[in-house]
Order: sequence, then structure tokens, then C-alpha cells
Amino acid sequence: MSYAFGENSHAEGQNSEASGASAHAEGLLSKASEECAHAEGESTVASGYSAHAEGCETTAGGTAAHVEGFYATASGEEAHAEGWYTEALGESSHAEGNCAVASGKGSHAEGNYTNATHAY
Repeated sequence: MSYAFGENSHAEGQNSEASGASAHAEGLLSKASEECAHAEGESTVASGYSAHAEGCETTAGGTAAHVEGFYATASGEEAHAEGWYTEALGESSHAEGNCAVASGKGSHAEGNYTNATHAY
């Protein structure tokens, strides 16, 4: 059973939860806890305003953050992470690939085991 607690929220799947206003959670154990957040897949979490998490064990915690893939995290505001074990931690950062980390503001890490730590 899934639960939709937020105003105008929607939850579907197995043990998914939409608690933010206009939030949407779908899949297995997915959680959309902030306003306009969207979580889909398995054990995904969208906890930032208007954040979007999809895949398996992904987390979108920043405002307007977007994450997709497996075990990936986008915690910076407007950050985007995609791939395996990627992390977009800086504001407006982008990490994609395998074990890529973008921690600087506006930074971009792409490929396998890459790191972008400085701003812009």
C-alpha cells in the first residue's frame, strides 16, 4: 500500500509515500517529501522543493535537483547527477558516469572516477 499525505499529492506502487504538497511518489519504497517533488523507482527519495529522483536508491535533496541512476545523489540546488554512485553536491553542478563527483558551484564531472571540486 502507498500513502499520499500532501495536498494534491499522489502515490502509487508498494510502500511509496508522497507527503509534500503536489508531490508524486511511485514504485517501491519511494518518498517525495517536499512540495512538487517527484520520486520514482526503488528506494528513491526526493526531498528538495521541485526535486526529481528516479532509479534505484537515489536521492534528490536540493531545490530543483534531478538525479537518475543507481546509488546517486544530487544535493546541490539545481544539481544534476546521473549514473552509478555519482554525486552532484555543488549548486548547479553536474555529475555523470561512474563514481563521478561534482562538488564545486557550477562544476561538471563526467566519466569514470572523475572529480570536479572548484567553482565554474
